[in-house]
Amino acid sequence: MKFQITERITTNVTLARLLSALESQLRLRADSVRSSGNELVAKGVEASFGSINRSDTTEISARPVDDGFIVVADVHYRPSAWFWVIIILTLFTYVFWLIPIAFYLLQKKTVKEAIEDCLRNVKNEIATASTTQQTRPLPLASSDRDTSIADLERLSGLLRAGLVTQQEFEAHKAKVFGTATPQEREESKSETLTTGLDNSDADQLFQTAKQYAKSGHKREAAELLRRVIAQFPNSDAATRARKALDSQPRG
Repeated sequence: MKFQITERITTNVTLARLLSALESQLRLRADSVRSSGNELVAKGVEASFGSINRSDTTEISARPVDDGFIVVADVHYRPSAWFWVIIILTLFTYVFWLIPIAFYLLQKKTVKEAIEDCLRNVKNEIATASTTQQTRPLPLASSDRDTSIADLERLSGLLRAGLVTQQEFEAHKAKVFGTATPQEREESKSETLTTGLDNSDADQLFQTAKQYAKSGHKREAAELLRRVIAQFPNSDAATRARKALDSQPRG
């Protein structure tokens, strides 16, 4: 049996950031999660005593669209070997053979709702996320704008006469129209690419590690902390991760 769950997520984060958020959510609900290129594979979603009679594998991929991503979860859900063993043992009883069938159908609903919850949590987490942007000056009021435009025209004449530099002229023009100068745009772009996204990804992994530690999964937490240090060595999260690892007991 196979069924599919889809979710459209409107965001401007990278595919790597999206997959990282999905992986973090899946690790809280699945027995195992592995990354295969741009796809995540999870097994044993919401496993419990009643799930002994089913086997499930969920493959999650993301397809870029204009305003974000379409996330698709293909769930392969089938009876386990124990399901057939229990059916055979109870086949000639009164109605006990119905019990494994009932558990099997109920567990399908459990898996479906868990995957939907993962996608919904990721959507809420990053749908409104945006890259760090430099604050821009507000446009001037109408009366001030008229005055400033007149000053800009005079400044243009000084520019042609060589009495002011091009940089000074661009700075005044940016102030009039409430826009960024070319230099500010380059600095903002560089800051976003080298700092904003990296820090955001690193912080997310660090927070996930804290959740694992609080829930008693010390080994998984340590693995995530080492991953933060390896992938984002210059981030604030990496500094916190080093301190957290140093504080753990040796042995």
